Amino acid sequence: MRKLIQTLLAAAMAVTAFSASAADKVDTSKRLTVGFPQIDENQPWRTAESDSFKSEAANYNIDLKYVNAED
Repeated sequence: MRKLIQTLLAAAMAVTAFSASAADKVDTSKRLTVGFPQIDENQPWRTAESDSFKSEAANYNIDLKYVNAED
């Protein structure tokens, strides 16, 4: 019985893993607008996070509206 349960769980995990990879492609022809408020820009990790957001937005044709949340 234990072997049957393990086999069924393994099969369910395999089905889940393979079905997740069949996602549709993202339509990048439309320009999306995304707002990104950032607070406390004096910390290096926040600066790196902001730079990463800006870089990825450019890669995906996203109009990123970046604002300082402290203003």
